[in-house]
Amino acid sequence: MSVPLLFMAAPVAAAALCALLYRWSWLQSMLACLTVLLLALLALQIPLDELAVVGGSDVRLSATFNIFGRAFVFAVEDRPVLIFYFVAALPFFMCGLDGRLRGSFVPAALLLLPLLAATIFVQPLLFAALFLELSAALAVLLLADGAHRATRGALRLLVTVTLGVPFILLAGWQLELAGSGPESTQYLTQAGWALCAGFAILLAAVPFHSWMPAVGQEAPAVAAAFLWALFPAAVLLFLFDALAQFDWLRSTALLFVMLRVAGTGLIVVCGALAFGQRNWGRLAGYAVLVEWGAILLAVGMRTPVALGAAAALLVMRVPALAVWAAGAGALAGGGATDEDSLRSRAHAQPFATLAALAGGLSLAGLPLTAGFAVRWTVLRMVAVQEFWLAAALVFAGLGVLVAHVRLLRALFEAAPQPPPETEPETAVLAGLALLGAGAVLGLGFNPQWLVPAATRMVEALAGKLG
Repeated sequence: MSVPLLFMAAPVAAAALCALLYRWSWLQSMLACLTVLLLALLALQIPLDELAVVGGSDVRLSATFNIFGRAFVFAVEDRPVLIFYFVAALPFFMCGLDGRLRGSFVPAALLLLPLLAATIFVQPLLFAALFLELSAALAVLLLADGAHRATRGALRLLVTVTLGVPFILLAGWQLELAGSGPESTQYLTQAGWALCAGFAILLAAVPFHSWMPAVGQEAPAVAAAFLWALFPAAVLLFLFDALAQFDWLRSTALLFVMLRVAGTGLIVVCGALAFGQRNWGRLAGYAVLVEWGAILLAVGMRTPVALGAAAALLVMRVPALAVWAAGAGALAGGGATDEDSLRSRAHAQPFATLAALAGGLSLAGLPLTAGFAVRWTVLRMVAVQEFWLAAALVFAGLGVLVAHVRLLRALFEAAPQPPPETEPETAVLAGLALLGAGAVLGLGFNPQWLVPAATRMVEALAGKLG
C-alpha cells in the first residue's frame, strides 16, 4: 500500500460520499471532521517502508507512489506539514455541524486537501506548481453556492495563479539545463529570477493581492476563510521546501529582498485600504493580507527565529479565521455582510456576534488574542532593523481594528427599517462560538500551545539557514 496514495485517495472517497449526502449538510460536516481527524492521526503515526497488520494481513506501507513518470514521496519531515493541512481544515468543517453549510463546500474542500498534499509529495519539487493551479481551478466550486453566484474573486485567484505558475515551471526547465559545465551558473541565475517572479505572484504581493478581499465580499464566509487559511500557506510551505532543497536558492539574496518588499507593500497598502472598509468580508480579506505581509516580512529576514515566527503566525491565524467565519456566516445568513445589512443583528444573534468579533479582533492583532502574541515578536524583530516599518505594521493593525469597531457599532445600532427574519441561533452554533472565542483568548494568553508545533514545520530549513 502506498502511503502518499492513501492520503490523496481517502479525501476523494470522503468527498464522493459527502456529495451523496447533500440533503444532510450536518452529516456532511461530521463525516469530513472524522476524515481529517483520522488522516491527521495517520500522518502522525503511520510507519514508512515497513510491514503493518491491516485486517489480519501483512501489508507493506511504501513511502513512494509513481504515476505518469512522476514520483510522490512521503518523507518523515513531511509529517508536520501534512498534519497542519488536515488539522487546519477541521475547525472549518466544524462550522457546518449546525446544518448551515449548504452547497458544494464540504466536498470541494475535501477535494482540495489531496491537491495541497500533492504539493509536498511530488518530485521533482517544482511540479508542485501544477497542483497549485488545479487548486485554484477547484476554488470556483469551493466559493460558489446557491446564494453566492458571483465568482469574480475565484476567477481573480485563478488568473493570478495562472500568471505565476509558468515562471515556476520555467525555473524547473532552467534547472534541467544547468549541469556541471561553465554555463551552469547562468542557468541557475535565470532560474533564480524566474522563481522570484513566480513566487512574488503566487504569494499575493501587490498588485496580485486583490483576489482575497474580492473572495471575502462575494463568497460564503466559511469558504473564504478556508481558502485564506490553506492556499497561501501551501504556497509558503512550497517555498520553504524549495529553500530546504536548493542550496543555490538559499544564497539568492534577491528572493529575500523580494519577500521583504512584498511584505512591506502588503502592510502599507492593505492597512490603509482596511481603514475605510464597510463590508465585513472585504475587511477580513485586508486583515488577512496585513498579517500575510508580516509573515512575508519575517521570512525575508532570513533567520531561524524569524522563520519560526512566520510559521507560528501561519498556524495562529487558523482558529481566528475559523471562529470569524462561523460568526460572520451566521450573521450574513446567506446574504451580504456590509454595514447596513448588519445593523441591529447583535441583539438577535449574540453568539454569532461574539464569534465574528473574537475572530476579527484576533486578525487585527488586538492584545490578549491569538493574533497578538506572535505578531508582537515579529514587530520587535522588525523594529530593530527598520523602525518605520514596525510603525507601519502597528498603524495597519490599528486601521483594521478601527474598521472592526465601526462594524461593531453598526451591529448594535437600530436599523432604519425592520431587519429581515433570521434563523434562531442553535445550541450547536452557541457552543461553537463559545469554544472558538475561548480558543482565541486562550491562545492569546498561552501561545505555546501551538507555537512549538508550528516551528517544527520549518525546523529543518531554519537549521540550514542558521
